[in-house]
Amino acid sequence: MKCSECTSCRFVEYSSGVNRYYCEDQRAAAAVNAGARLICRTQRHSKEIAVKNAPRWCPRKYDK
Repeated sequence: MKCSECTSCRFVEYSSGVNRYYCEDQRAAAAVNAGARLICRTQRHSKEIAVKNAPRWCPRKYDK
């Protein structure tokens, strides 16, 4: 599964221009510490997700 297609992917816009995508899946919170659920950072003033595949720790990656 791609993070861009996931319903747990949350976009957070910061005033510095470098935005971030976080995973809000509860199983991901249990697998890694809460601060490490960062999926990726974007380029300045961009909203495009920068990863093509799900991270290694993604619980939905292994669901079938």
